[in-house]
Amino acid sequence: MKAKISILLLVVFVILLIGIFNLTSNSQSCPSCDPSTCESYCSGDTVVHQSCISYCCQYNPTTGECIQYGSECRITGYTNCNTYDRWVCGCPGYRSDKYKCFENWYCSGGGCTYRYESQTYCGESTDSDGGDNPRTQGTVTDRYCSGESCTSSTYTDYCSGICSRSELTEYYVSNDRVASKSYADLFSKNQYCKNGAIYDDTRKPDVSISLSEKNWNNTDITVTLYCNDNDESGCWKYNYEVKKIL
Repeated sequence: MKAKISILLLVVFVILLIGIFNLTSNSQSCPSCDPSTCESYCSGDTVVHQSCISYCCQYNPTTGECIQYGSECRITGYTNCNTYDRWVCGCPGYRSDKYKCFENWYCSGGGCTYRYESQTYCGESTDSDGGDNPRTQGTVTDRYCSGESCTSSTYTDYCSGICSRSELTEYYVSNDRVASKSYADLFSKNQYCKNGAIYDDTRKPDVSISLSEKNWNNTDITVTLYCNDNDESGCWKYNYEVKKIL
């Protein structure tokens, strides 16, 4: 009886060894996945994104084989490059303050990139008085590129200094850009500034003195000085002194 049991156990052991051998010989280790074989690629203007997926061995005891084993590239998403098309200021080879460009986006090398196209000139800056002309008030219109569009700003010649008559700031265009200069100390040159332009001072102001009623409580007399500048250099160009005569 013991001999039969020993033989039976030996047979079971041999069967188990055969099964383990078959399982070991038919199973394989999980394959490694090479990401470089699953890089993103272009399909028209669309970037197709991929990732590498591994399939490990699942042993089939009936056939003694792996029913799933290997790796493959799986699509994980898409990017349409045309969604980035836009106008921007500044173009290579062009003045960034004067030109705007169209960024034409496209797919290249598995990613979105762009090239500048359709360079657009925003326009020449102009001066209504013809340039550096201090005898005429002018307005400079500066046309330039800002953000994603062309725009413009204006600068008008103006007077400043003593009573806004002794200096002129003159705007003009130089190399398609806004420039300015100052004409100062006009009074010493027998000139004055008015409405953004320089004029020659040809008429002296009319000055008169008026006495008010005498204050009998003392000897003081109130004196009022009147001045008419004839719309030229102004009464402020001259010095006036009223002395008290006892």
